[in-house]
Amino acid sequence: MNDFLDRKKIKQKLRDIIEKERLIIGAGVGSGFAAKYAEEGGADILFLFNSGRFRMAGVPSLAGYLPYANANDMVINFGVTEIIPKVKNIPVIAGLCATDPKFSHSELLETVKNYNFSGVINYPTMSIINGNFRLIAEEQGYGFDNEVNLIKLANEMDIFTVAFVQNEMEAEKMLEANADVICVHFGFTSGGEGNIKTFMPLNDAVNLYCSIYKKIIAKKNDQILMVYGGPLGYPESIRNFLREIKKRGAKVHGYIGGSAIDSNYVRETITSLTHLLKGISQQEISKLGNLVGSSQSMQNIYEIIMKVAPSDITVLVTGESGTGKELVAEAIHELSLRKEKPLIKINCANLPENLLESELFGHEAGAFTGAIKRHIGKFELANGGTLVLDEIGEIPLSLQAKLLRVIENQEFYRVGGEKLIKVDVRIIACTNKDLSKLVKEGKFREDLFWRLNVININMPPLRMHLEDLPEIVEEIVKRYCKKHNKSIPKIDPNLIKNLKLYNWPGNVRELENFIHTLLVFSNEKMLSFNDKAANLLKEKLLQQNEYEKETQSHLFKPHSKYEIENKILIEVLEQCNFNKTKAAEKLGISRRTLYNRLKKMGYDKAPFNL
Repeated sequence: MNDFLDRKKIKQKLRDIIEKERLIIGAGVGSGFAAKYAEEGGADILFLFNSGRFRMAGVPSLAGYLPYANANDMVINFGVTEIIPKVKNIPVIAGLCATDPKFSHSELLETVKNYNFSGVINYPTMSIINGNFRLIAEEQGYGFDNEVNLIKLANEMDIFTVAFVQNEMEAEKMLEANADVICVHFGFTSGGEGNIKTFMPLNDAVNLYCSIYKKIIAKKNDQILMVYGGPLGYPESIRNFLREIKKRGAKVHGYIGGSAIDSNYVRETITSLTHLLKGISQQEISKLGNLVGSSQSMQNIYEIIMKVAPSDITVLVTGESGTGKELVAEAIHELSLRKEKPLIKINCANLPENLLESELFGHEAGAFTGAIKRHIGKFELANGGTLVLDEIGEIPLSLQAKLLRVIENQEFYRVGGEKLIKVDVRIIACTNKDLSKLVKEGKFREDLFWRLNVININMPPLRMHLEDLPEIVEEIVKRYCKKHNKSIPKIDPNLIKNLKLYNWPGNVRELENFIHTLLVFSNEKMLSFNDKAANLLKEKLLQQNEYEKETQSHLFKPHSKYEIENKILIEVLEQCNFNKTKAAEKLGISRRTLYNRLKKMGYDKAPFNL
């Protein structure tokens, strides 16, 4: 049986998305064209609306409520002819008008079931109508209760159901009808004079959703809740909405885009927009994948990631050690069209040249001493997916030409092999080195550098966004406690205040080690600034202050050649963020010479690289 005709499997798919703290993205479409590219963009579920059909023709979506054509005939027709045969891996939900003189509810639902729709939603819906129009419809028996009966019968027939509502009473009725998903619709029409469509302000939408959320969750805490329409037309407005919802302790599981998606019928626009929506998580503004932080510098990183993820463009991720470069690569892959394919990583600094070549491209049995059997390399393993080349600056010059050819042509031979291997791999490279400097020094091929440096994402050091410390510490604590099956403690604000006194030269990795140490000695209720934390931090601060004091002392009024050289050495260290290896390379001396120089200056114990 098709998974997307199975109600339980559809619900499980949606719950899996929620479990990953992602938004369920639904696309309300009116044509096969829009459906196809919404699916390519990563939409999780398609909704077929008659209003979408009118939008594609340039008519306002309000026309979906007017007697231009039979709504159900229209949806079933373009669903069967344009969409169901063409989409591959996505549930297709039919928008049904509950008041249809041609069909009883049971006949309508049997028709939908026979044509292999995945489920139904009550649309056009009276839930967004008010005023005289709504009053007359209710009096004639054509009101919202008619839609409740449709959803209730669909559930009895084991058809997946989504219910549009616009107030607490309607939500409770649909909950009683056992709707699988309840979606709060923020559009509405003012009845009386003109019956014109108006738009709900964002704050009103937040208030409305929170009141419905509170009512529903109190009765069924695992109910799936989504939102649609009104002020939520673009990714930025959705982020603002989620931010306000989160402040009030509520959660949104998904978003359905109507005119925001199918009115933009150009392929690139639809694909890009849906991917932007897919980039919004339950903790949006403070988290993207495993990257955490709501500062402007992190927002800039998130924006670049979401823009580049849908394409196959090569990305170079730079930044100091411990800043989260690998997490950027993971986030790009997760938001890409390759997310269902492998994400393969290789650290180019961990292997000697001959083994690195074998790890990248594989080898045939007998290719060299010890090659007992065929070995599949990372490029083959990543076929169809993403390959992360970590520490790319460490790759030997002799291998760089071969790597360039593989990246450009997507083909290679295994070591000792004669068969040409063709692959389809996206490349993400990571480094804490200055590749442009290595190019000037002749240590890195210029053509490879420009092939890798198509898009550069530079991760900021932690000292440049210390305002993110509360969120980062909270995430570290959650991961640690989940891994060790411990209850999650509250975090003492005084701890965060003191952590901000230190500049964290080892970045998030150093912070993570520090927090893990505290968690070992903390009680289960509070991670506080206790004696252990104070002593550990005091040691770090003393080292930091001692270094700064000694640096200033040595730099004050240098007279001798030796003092001037020392001043230059310290300046270079500062430029390299106190990375001894980078500083030694820049000074043109060995790392050992640098250590000896620092020792003479009394800096050998300074925390340059914690």
